[in-house]
Amino acid sequence: MMRVMLLDGQYSHSLPIAAELATDLGAEVIGVAPSKRSHLHRSRYVAEKLIAPLAVSDDYGAHVLDLVSRVRPDVVVPVGYYSFRSLIPLRSKFPESTAFLAPAAHAFAIAEDKVATYDLAAEVGVDHPRSMTDVVTSGDIGQIRFPIFVKARMERGGQSTALVRDAQALRSLDVESLGGDVLFQEYIDAEPYTYAHSGYYEDGVPVAEHQHLELRSVPRRGGSGTRLRTFHDPELRKHANSLMLALRWNGVAQVEFKRRKDGGYALMEINPKFWASYALASRSGARIAATAVARLAGRPLGAVRPTRDLEMVFPVREALHVASNLRTESIAGAVKAILWPPAVWDIEFTDLWANVPLRTRRPHSGRSGL
Repeated sequence: MMRVMLLDGQYSHSLPIAAELATDLGAEVIGVAPSKRSHLHRSRYVAEKLIAPLAVSDDYGAHVLDLVSRVRPDVVVPVGYYSFRSLIPLRSKFPESTAFLAPAAHAFAIAEDKVATYDLAAEVGVDHPRSMTDVVTSGDIGQIRFPIFVKARMERGGQSTALVRDAQALRSLDVESLGGDVLFQEYIDAEPYTYAHSGYYEDGVPVAEHQHLELRSVPRRGGSGTRLRTFHDPELRKHANSLMLALRWNGVAQVEFKRRKDGGYALMEINPKFWASYALASRSGARIAATAVARLAGRPLGAVRPTRDLEMVFPVREALHVASNLRTESIAGAVKAILWPPAVWDIEFTDLWANVPLRTRRPHSGRSGL
């Protein structure tokens, strides 16, 4: 039986990945999370549950290497950005019998840095937002055409974007809340939606692909999707895959775009990890995780599932955001977004308990365990 070590079990989107690996591949899923209360450690699809600190911990890589050397999985699958970032430099220390689902270090470095990403886009002819950083840093506010968009230069967790509507808002902007190192760029205001092309790639060539249109997210700009639908556009595919080919990408990734008033796509970012709305891709038949793991392990994937168009809501994510922002959010609006028009929920009800978020009682001590 194939043994797959799935990391970052504190993220709810580790659940559809685990379900897919167990269902499609018959894999024995070894879940790694910082707490027994984590989502993955309450899932019926996990055969073995291990503890490791959060990936932002300095000793995270050493703990994972220790677990891998003891368990000897066939494939190690990170989910979150910091796991990829911590483990990619250590991939040579994995046992020869263990495959690691991650891109090359140089490709990941470009994808995580938005300046490098936009430089790459310019090289391959993919449109991207015009930079306003030089104008803003020069202090000549009178030359700025508001609104402008602000985003963290490097990939990070938590809030990483802001819309600045006027000079007063710019003066009061707390860039440290966005990570400190930020980019200022034109605001593409044609529509609020985000378009994404996702997939598993080998040397930049797509093996499994999926597209979605993000209708609603939390936070409302640049956040994780709470209502999405499948989408199909050859032009979107062309732009995304040209970037992946230029990077000779190996692994999973999501390329996100906004649409201009003329209908053209402008690149937002390359998401070099599993994305928070992965449940939509999986449920619609684009079994990206299973395809990646099967090919890395040299195992047959089995019958290809038919794809279907879906609209999906993420009710827990939406509800938690509204509950934390009652002064600015509408409960009625959130309920409507969840219930109407009817759409499938990301929650698999046969694994309901695992989807319920539980507060971690205390931080993990940093000691790995079996």
